[in-house]
Amino acid sequence: MTISRRKLLKRAVGTTAGMVAANLVDLTGRLVGKADAFSTTTPRFYLYGIRDPQHAASFAAGSVSSGSIAVNSAVVPVAAPPVRSPDGSGLGLVSFDENGTTPAVVATLLDTASGTVRGQGRFDLGQAPDGVSVLVTSVFTADSATLCLVLSLTAPTETKLVAKVVPSTGEAVETSVATWVSHHALAYFSLKNGLTGLFDLMDAPSLALVNAFADETDLFLWTLAEPAAVMGPRGQAGPMPIPKLSAYAVGSRETRFTAAAPGPWPVNGEPIVGLPNGQFARLVYSRDIEVYSVADGAATTYRIADLDPARGRVSMTATRDGKLFLANAETGTAVLVDPLADYQVSSVVRFPVPAIAHGAPSQKAAVSASGDAVYTLGPAATGGIALYDLQTGALTRSYSNGQHFSCLQTLTDGTVLCASPTSPRLTLLSPSLDRIGDADFEMHVALIV
Repeated sequence: MTISRRKLLKRAVGTTAGMVAANLVDLTGRLVGKADAFSTTTPRFYLYGIRDPQHAASFAAGSVSSGSIAVNSAVVPVAAPPVRSPDGSGLGLVSFDENGTTPAVVATLLDTASGTVRGQGRFDLGQAPDGVSVLVTSVFTADSATLCLVLSLTAPTETKLVAKVVPSTGEAVETSVATWVSHHALAYFSLKNGLTGLFDLMDAPSLALVNAFADETDLFLWTLAEPAAVMGPRGQAGPMPIPKLSAYAVGSRETRFTAAAPGPWPVNGEPIVGLPNGQFARLVYSRDIEVYSVADGAATTYRIADLDPARGRVSMTATRDGKLFLANAETGTAVLVDPLADYQVSSVVRFPVPAIAHGAPSQKAAVSASGDAVYTLGPAATGGIALYDLQTGALTRSYSNGQHFSCLQTLTDGTVLCASPTSPRLTLLSPSLDRIGDADFEMHVALIV
């Protein structure tokens, strides 16, 4: 069996995910450095991106020590973006191992404070068809105990020869063409129970891309039947399928409910956030918050008018006080929404559109560690980073040396780490936007964790 390299991870970094070997237990020393290199109180960060278009999606570890940035030169090819546990203590990684006799998926749990490996699980894909393409979506349970993996398995079927004409010569040639069919399987990894699965959902033909969320007891999964499968004879279209939301008991494929989930099909990694009342919210159409009941999947939609015009990629994260922070760099808008006040907007910040406002990475604004300010990418004219008061919307500080950044993230000590597509790739700023230091690292950063 072989695992193909089809381009299915565009929502992750816009390039192919490398199906290559990665044993993080063996690489721990090279990945995070010697155990005594940094204290566990030193702020650490983790990078996800690509080294260049010919390389696989990769993961790297870094740290801040004595006011300087240190990024380990060792990188690990991964199959999906890393996900941080809700309590912030763990980081879930997924990689592919093709070194053995049977290709396998490897799940690894890192300790975010020390950068060391807490545990690792591996399951073989020996029963998968030859040439299968694997796309992995991962999410932690709300109690941070279990990493849930959704595998989208796409395999060639009904291979046949068809005649095609070579445009340059007019010659008719026969070529082999296959119909690709996708289905999904579930697996779970925890330190307590190890790795459980694979549980085949037997939902072929289905679209490969999914959205997922998990609370303490259930994995909630959006899927959609393959539209091409409902085509009638001679291309006459049948009724379009409706997305489904299913709740699976964590650790199994047992469904508690399956409900229709009308609305947009999740193909762009729509953000999903757990809410203080136990429900969860998904952001769609760049301005609508869909709030789902964990009991039966029923949804209520709240339109955030302050996000008009609705376009581009909008990020959504939960703040420490239970509010939702949404930011759209393409329109220069950031808002705070209060789920406990019927999803009313409690704060609005308007900022100039930055030079790198479109597409990935999505981390183009972040709430400060104190919770009363918001950092954004600086204006297209000057670049840099800007700091706004979250209650008044007023600009309070800014930093610029003429460089344009593509994303930013606040670290555990309140400092701000910024990534740029140009040298120096990484810049560290104090909470008040004083420059602390720079570092160069050959990676096109798609995510700072």
